[in-house]
Amino acid sequence: EELGVDVTLVNENKSHPIVSNLKFENWHSNGSLYKVGPLVDKRATVLLNGGTKNITEPIAWTRSTYFKGRVFYTSLGYPQDFEQRPFRQLLENGILWALQVPIPAN
Repeated sequence: EELGVDVTLVNENKSHPIVSNLKFENWHSNGSLYKVGPLVDKRATVLLNGGTKNITEPIAWTRSTYFKGRVFYTSLGYPQDFEQRPFRQLLENGILWALQVPIPAN
């Protein structure tokens, strides 16, 4: 059995600027899957899910306004995740989005 998490896009949010330019072919993280669902914040927008053989959980989400700011969260970040281009692009996009800076199309 392979350990880690398969990363998938939440289809109804695929046009969100943070994920619209990411490539999702066989995206796998060797990290653990945190059990966080259902999210307490009903205004959060889930962008990515992580799945194992037995469970799927949100692993990246946003909140458009929180005390007049934007919030981006991901539970990804296992050391080997940084070797994967989609993860690095996710971080860059999330930071730019939170700063309200346009995200390049790539």
